[in-house]
Amino acid sequence: MVFCYEPICVSFFCTLGQKITGIRVRRLGTLKKIPFPFAFVRYFLKILLGLISLFAIIFSKERRAIHDFASGSIVVLANK
Repeated sequence: MVFCYEPICVSFFCTLGQKITGIRVRRLGTLKKIPFPFAFVRYFLKILLGLISLFAIIFSKERRAIHDFASGSIVVLANK
């Protein structure tokens, strides 16, 4: 269940951290919630690559991490 918390929350709701910071993970282009399989791949790569994925943000023109590129997602500010 621990490994499903983030993918489930990202797919259907938002994580506690996303709620607090006011960000959401959405599909690139449509800005709809990402499907569970994509959220699971995103989470798996995020865990597998760790800081390497986050450092990619610095070198990306779109400011996206490797796990966001792989899952076709983007992090956006939430509508308040």
